[in-house]
Amino acid sequence: MKREYIIIIGATLISLAVSIIILRAIEPRLFKLPADMQVVKLDRKIPPFYENVFRASDLKAKNFQLNDPVTVVRNKPLFPELPGLGPHDLLGFRNRYIPNHADVVTIGDSQTYGNNALMIESWPAVLEKNLAGRHAKVYSMAAGGWAAPQYLSMLRYAYAFTPQVIVIAFYTGNDALETFRTVYANDYWKSFRSDPKASLTDLPKIKLPLPDSEILRVKLDSNEIAFTPRRRLLSNNRSLIAVNTGFKIIERILTEIDKIAKVQSA
Repeated sequence: MKREYIIIIGATLISLAVSIIILRAIEPRLFKLPADMQVVKLDRKIPPFYENVFRASDLKAKNFQLNDPVTVVRNKPLFPELPGLGPHDLLGFRNRYIPNHADVVTIGDSQTYGNNALMIESWPAVLEKNLAGRHAKVYSMAAGGWAAPQYLSMLRYAYAFTPQVIVIAFYTGNDALETFRTVYANDYWKSFRSDPKASLTDLPKIKLPLPDSEILRVKLDSNEIAFTPRRRLLSNNRSLIAVNTGFKIIERILTEIDKIAKVQSA
């Protein structure tokens, strides 16, 4: 009788163990502790979420733009509204708040950000005003100094807002040179280096600030608009290694953008 009890108990335990294994495979959540009951160890590779979002060094920074290992520069979070700059939301983009959903997401550089213009005068804000009848929300993801690599980087985040349309605004006035500089100065983007012989020394020398002889000033009502045609033509001179290589990199990035868009729309 004792042997039979042992066999019965053993068989029961084995059956129970097999059942648990099967259940864990089918529905692992049944055996997982709730998030508030789990012990989370600090990981140097994964910073605490809120400390990263409300990073003290960012919020206390005095500069309008901050350095970033991927985008090179990014806008300071919660920057106040000033003439021609701001306001910035918590992500550092020029919006009054971060929506749960945006019908249109715009990605670009200073032209999209609207440097030197009021926020309501930036083209994403004008677009939202023109779409007011459709109650469409436009969310701007732009920063001065950005180019094709940064646009590609932001595209992956833009889909989090479940937009119907994403507008990526390339600016040929400097995107080729900015793209070249980003890719050849930052190892994060080295896979896009199309010319192994090219280097940062191929960038044309530009005197800053630009001399008055290269600035065309036009008065519009009470405002004065400054154009820099020579510099913009320089950024489109395909005989320059940096410009030509920059445009080739842009073509590759456009291909990547197309792939991502097709996957998202499938």
